[in-house]
Amino acid sequence: MRAVRLPCLSAWFVTGEEAISRQYELRRGDQVSGPWMSDQVKAMALEGKLLPDDLIRVVGTDQWATVASVPSLRVAPAGSQGLGEQAPAEAPPAEAEAQNDDSIAGASGVALQIVGVLFIALGLGDIALYNFEVWDFYAGMGIAGTAIEPYTGAVALGVGVLLMALGKRSLHVPDAVRWVSASVGMLALLFVGIMQVPGVASGSAAERLVRGGSLHMCPNHTVDALVNSFVGDPQWESIIADDGNTYVNMMGEITVDLVPARMLLQFNVDGDEFGLQAIEVDGEAWTLFDGVAVLEKMCDEIGDY
Repeated sequence: MRAVRLPCLSAWFVTGEEAISRQYELRRGDQVSGPWMSDQVKAMALEGKLLPDDLIRVVGTDQWATVASVPSLRVAPAGSQGLGEQAPAEAPPAEAEAQNDDSIAGASGVALQIVGVLFIALGLGDIALYNFEVWDFYAGMGIAGTAIEPYTGAVALGVGVLLMALGKRSLHVPDAVRWVSASVGMLALLFVGIMQVPGVASGSAAERLVRGGSLHMCPNHTVDALVNSFVGDPQWESIIADDGNTYVNMMGEITVDLVPARMLLQFNVDGDEFGLQAIEVDGEAWTLFDGVAVLEKMCDEIGDY
């Protein structure tokens, strides 16, 4: 249906005393609503409930005109609101600013930023020192020698970035959650730090000595590198035996005559020196001569010795 534009629509859309008795109907497509008083129509226009292409007429007449043609009605641009629906309210300036606020969220945010930076420093240090076989932060903690070990640095970096993000206002994280996250992160860092003290983790210093040391037959590579090139899923542990001696055990998967087997290498640690103590394959003890042959085979596998 095409709208018929009246020559002087403002003349019949009135306010004041005459508006008390005059009523209007509104139309959008096939939907007709009303009757409405003039003040009600103006209020709907101001609230964004009317669109420029909506039609309006005086009750009892047949002539429709577009709302946009009525000078005293200010309507919002055409949108998707239904006839009489409330237009979405704009966010208050303060709220909109808070949604985009990327600043640090108070004391809890500062705490998270500090803990996050420490985790990032741990991750970077772990990646550098582990790759250069200088230090393993997680030796003696049940992580060394597992499939997780090569990725601990990346995990620490990821945790650090996450904690720093949680400290920003823009994420709208509850303050209690920030404090709990900061506390848990700090406790984790404290635990890792304590485990670096020699003797705190049982035999951890001995494990580092063996894994970071080298053999006379293969001086250019650490024992850890030899094992990783030859043994599948290597797992390390250090123990203090009843005789008071410290031993470092390496357990992992090998192949003997094309048959999978599990090997145990045991090293005896004496001060800052270590040596092969025993070797077992599938629970069967081999001679030290066999153990030396296995170590030589490791050197051959890694090459450049």
